[in-house]
Amino acid sequence: MKEVTEIIPSLRNSIDHLNHSMSVLDVKLDNIEARMVDNELRIAALENNFDQHMQSHVEPVEEEFRTDNTVVCSGLVGSPREDIHQMAQVLVNDGLGMVDIPIVRAIRMRSHNEKPGLVKIEFRNKDEKIRALRLRRNLADNGFRKVYLRAAATHTDRAMQRNFTTLLKLIPNGDKYRIANNGLLVSRDEPRTMGTWSRGPPITHATPDNGH
Repeated sequence: MKEVTEIIPSLRNSIDHLNHSMSVLDVKLDNIEARMVDNELRIAALENNFDQHMQSHVEPVEEEFRTDNTVVCSGLVGSPREDIHQMAQVLVNDGLGMVDIPIVRAIRMRSHNEKPGLVKIEFRNKDEKIRALRLRRNLADNGFRKVYLRAAATHTDRAMQRNFTTLLKLIPNGDKYRIANNGLLVSRDEPRTMGTWSRGPPITHATPDNGH
């Protein structure tokens, strides 16, 4: 008991020293936490300023081949070294008869079968696109007999059209109908309206029927 009694003061001193050290540590931790919060606020402010700076200095990216201005061309035979922009321009000027109408851009899509890849043609505005679609029947009279144009569609629109075509095949007499380019369901016997030339009668183009 005497030894235990002698140890107790020493233990008390150790505990007091430990408590003092813990208090000092708590104060330091509080200071560190306050600094961390302050640093987080500063970083957030810097990130916000950086985002605003970038938004004010980054030029908006022009969307290419917008559906409002774009048509899709099928059956236009190409070659490995083709100038697809020039080919599309010839098709528009000479095939459709839209004289002096420059296209914005053109691109050939990759083909997944033996047929030529589809070609997207973008016009400057929606009016020129609509005009091209109205004149597309002129292609057959001007050396592009197996080339067809349709309006560009979104992925959702294409999926809906494929689903509707599948349904037509499943219902009785569904094979007697087709989906027109304007999205309407029409009889397959309904005649297709020819386009109207913007410059007198069609002029026979020098390229062969495959678009070259």
